[in-house]
Amino acid sequence: DITARQDMQTLYPNMYVDQYPFTTAADPALVGPAEYADPNYLPALASGNLFAAATHDSPVEDLIAGGFGSLTSQPADGQNVKGYGVWANGKWRVIFSRDMTSTEADDVNFAPGKVYSMAFAAWDGANGERNGQKSTSQWVSLQIGGAAAPAAPPAQPAPAPNALEGFLFVVVPMVLVTLLVVGLAVAAFVISRLPNR
Repeated sequence: DITARQDMQTLYPNMYVDQYPFTTAADPALVGPAEYADPNYLPALASGNLFAAATHDSPVEDLIAGGFGSLTSQPADGQNVKGYGVWANGKWRVIFSRDMTSTEADDVNFAPGKVYSMAFAAWDGANGERNGQKSTSQWVSLQIGGAAAPAAPPAQPAPAPNALEGFLFVVVPMVLVTLLVVGLAVAAFVISRLPNR
């Protein structure tokens, strides 16, 4: 609707009306809401419907919620999310775009590398879904890609292997165990030869 916005006479060329009070004889076409703002004839705009505003340039509506039944549209000056969607091959492909930081108190500020929890909701109007009747996802994780990790410092050359290092770790424990076994055997022999066992 936004990319191919049309006035009433283009949509309904054979329509007849008695009078449009906000048109003139010189310009009988329906003027846009930006040119006419009488709430008596623009009830959607008067009720705060963002999609009725001529300045609305994205099909995305920025909403905020803090629990069940609290879904509320952000005011017109807080609509900082843009988007675009295409229906093809039985699937929607949608892109949302917003600055990483926001001046809105209820908006999240994104930081590279940090993980955020998010969920999705989708209303199928053809299925009569509205308000709380919708499909929702589980919580999913979103991580904003950041700058490349700093390069690791250059590797120091490995020290030359010490030929005795491995030898000492093998021979010294073996010698100690052997001395312990011999010492125990000698002690047992000496004890067995004592007259008062």
